[in-house]
Amino acid sequence: MSSLASYFSLYDSKLNFMKAILTTAFISCISLMVQAQQLSNGGFEVWDTTPQGTEPNAWASNNFMLGPNGGTPLVTQSTDAHSGSYAVQMKTDSITDPMTQQLTISPGFIFTGSAPTGPGTFPVNGIPYNQHIDSLVAFYKYTPVGNDMMTAMLVLTKWNTQNNMRDTLGKSTMAWGASNGYAKLLMPFQYFQEGAVSDSLFITFASSDRNTAQKGSTLILDDVMLFANQTGIEVLHGYTNAIKAYPIPVKNTLHLSGSEYFKIYNSHGVLVKSVNVGRTRAIELDITDLAAGEYFIKTPDGQSKKFIK
Repeated sequence: MSSLASYFSLYDSKLNFMKAILTTAFISCISLMVQAQQLSNGGFEVWDTTPQGTEPNAWASNNFMLGPNGGTPLVTQSTDAHSGSYAVQMKTDSITDPMTQQLTISPGFIFTGSAPTGPGTFPVNGIPYNQHIDSLVAFYKYTPVGNDMMTAMLVLTKWNTQNNMRDTLGKSTMAWGASNGYAKLLMPFQYFQEGAVSDSLFITFASSDRNTAQKGSTLILDDVMLFANQTGIEVLHGYTNAIKAYPIPVKNTLHLSGSEYFKIYNSHGVLVKSVNVGRTRAIELDITDLAAGEYFIKTPDGQSKKFIK
């Protein structure tokens, strides 16, 4: 295994331990609010000079893989911005593995944390963070080669003093295809432990799926934002529902379609189910465990629908 592959293996194993329009609306007299959380340099307007070129301030990249001999950076500054003056560009390219000196193809990627500073050092995968996350929003352009896809990962963790390890409180991973103009990237967050408070946040974006990386795939990213749900449910006022749920009333099996991710709340605003459907955007959901009553289905883009059991 090359050192580059070893790095990604370590990168993944660490993560096993780590884990704009807003409105106020009302459902059954419940106050609903969404708040945008600021990420440091989420607009990529501030850049630092490094031995490998320029880096977005408060983010790290895998330009460190170029080593002391240099080479073409995988992550660069772009003036093709969604807003402001700059965005960040990531490009999949051939690089010489600094440890094996073998030529390999690597996606360009950025992450919250810090890059290695020299031989024998490792990335710091995360920054301090203790807020509840509902979803991540960003804007991107993506020009893939072949069937390549850009990827993103979002992980919240908390240090466990009893076993001196990081507990993963939640993790979301997604992939997207081509977008000629700027498109809105919406990434819902899935908690493994609802209500738990994190101490660390890890976000990464990459220009390719590392298992099928194609040289030349290019991702331009801008305006990364986090959204925190303060009360449990949120909707966008006046949004036309596109999701489907039937039959209503329902007894045992609810047919859901129209989104990759659903959350179901009871009439008191308490989350009772989180469902990650994926690209099929449809599921037959067993709800025999739910008590009789009214429920609300919610999707990350603000759609909502009521059903009765």
